[in-house]
Amino acid sequence: MFLIKVLNDIKNIVSLRKINKNYSRIFFFENDFIENHISPYLFKNKKKNNSLIVSLYQIKKDNLKDFNKIYFNYLIFIQIFFSLLKIKYIYSSTPDLGFNAFNRSILKKNKYIYIQHSPVSLTMIYRKTAFIKFDLVFTINKFQQDEIIELNGIYNLNIKPWRCSYLFLNKTQKTIENNKKKILIAPTWGTNFFNLNCHETLKDTLKKGEYDFEIRPHFMSYKKGEVSLENLKRDFVLCEGEINFNNYHTIITDWSGIFIEFANLNSTKCILLNTKKKVFNKDFNLVKNTPIEIYARKILGYEINIEDIRLANDLIKKIILNKNKDKIEIENFFKKYFF
Repeated sequence: MFLIKVLNDIKNIVSLRKINKNYSRIFFFENDFIENHISPYLFKNKKKNNSLIVSLYQIKKDNLKDFNKIYFNYLIFIQIFFSLLKIKYIYSSTPDLGFNAFNRSILKKNKYIYIQHSPVSLTMIYRKTAFIKFDLVFTINKFQQDEIIELNGIYNLNIKPWRCSYLFLNKTQKTIENNKKKILIAPTWGTNFFNLNCHETLKDTLKKGEYDFEIRPHFMSYKKGEVSLENLKRDFVLCEGEINFNNYHTIITDWSGIFIEFANLNSTKCILLNTKKKVFNKDFNLVKNTPIEIYARKILGYEINIEDIRLANDLIKKIILNKNKDKIEIENFFKKYFF
């Protein structure tokens, strides 16, 4: 099996001359998490034969079956592949270009374009090197646009911020009828949510309120050992795969951008736990623009401290009761700040 995988990767390297000749766009799919974020931009390109998907996994979704695809098994080979590319446009939702296996070509100055997979800040939760080697960064709101402009000034860069809509959001989702109120618990990774057993406290609290609930941890929480999938399955119903926000009355999260997505689609506030902030860039305060996940918390949600988690049931009732009133404030926020 190992030899077969190596031979597959070598075959991709050997085909580079043909790839450089036949394609003008490459879309890099690092994992299936970002698949639905990048895919809409593939479909906006009318000439499918000019686009190639390069991935680190086998893509099986039917909506991508008509696109040309190659996949790699090992990072060393995909690093060689990207180093030898001569393709006009390279699209990705993987940050830190040039600081991992996803690197710039040594042969030609291709154009590297970053596609957003979250509406949150580009400074607080990303390393300060995350975007410095991209030529263009899609920005879906004024916060992101202002951050790119500031980063250009701070680090003497010339990254072009490109205003665009957040195509990931599907406003045509249908509601599945459910007689009981359903809540989604969706923490991000890199906080102390699981260390503080917030999920267990929420489970006990929501049961007392007679709410149905599901949990959807970030895939990095499993990868980083913050929580065990096997342990969660014993006590929780998991929300896996594609998510339909219309199935939930509200979302309980900490510092995940999912609260912005949910509020955008449903015009409904969320419950936001004040866990430790998700900060991967210690220098993010150099950027004067306030990160959207901080600025929007009081507009799109209700904040509660860890010791007050048991008040979640009261907040859920408040969210449902005030939905029509909150809708105006929420929609005005997105009209003002989103493209």
